[in-house]
Amino acid sequence: MTSLPSLSCREVSAADDLAALTHLIRSAYAPHAASGLRYWATHQSMEDTARRLASGRGFVGELNGRVVATVTLKRAEPDSPVELLREPHTWSFGQFAVAAEHKGKGFGKQIHDFALGYAAAHGCTKMALHTAQPAAALIAMYQSWGYALVGTCDWRPHTNFLSVLMSKPLAATPSTNAA
Repeated sequence: MTSLPSLSCREVSAADDLAALTHLIRSAYAPHAASGLRYWATHQSMEDTARRLASGRGFVGELNGRVVATVTLKRAEPDSPVELLREPHTWSFGQFAVAAEHKGKGFGKQIHDFALGYAAAHGCTKMALHTAQPAAALIAMYQSWGYALVGTCDWRPHTNFLSVLMSKPLAATPSTNAA
């Protein structure tokens, strides 16, 4: 049995190519767009990518020196219209993408787990996400990772679907770095 290669995961840096990162995100979400779902990531601009990264902590996963996965964490959002996202120690993630040619190889789980480790080390006790209610395969994947359905939220007209809210408890770990 051969083991899967491991991603080298790290925070996004100023040296990262935002155009390439935007292309990765948009191409990863292209199948959702083709099925009629309008996630923000299906059409976001490079400026949107930069703004979304600046609102949280972005991470990338590299394979042989090439970025093939990304995710952005956000701390609690006190002004969010969604109660779950306002909870003080609840973080959420978005811009979660794996290059199309690398989907199904475990790289999404690797960068997800790396990001969750960072969050737990910096005071997060619950991770949340929202995704399209019609995205049954994504919901099932998140459930297999320990997330539970906890409600819905509506981001229309920015999307064209009702979103499900999911969350997962995290055990906070001591931080070795200041956030």
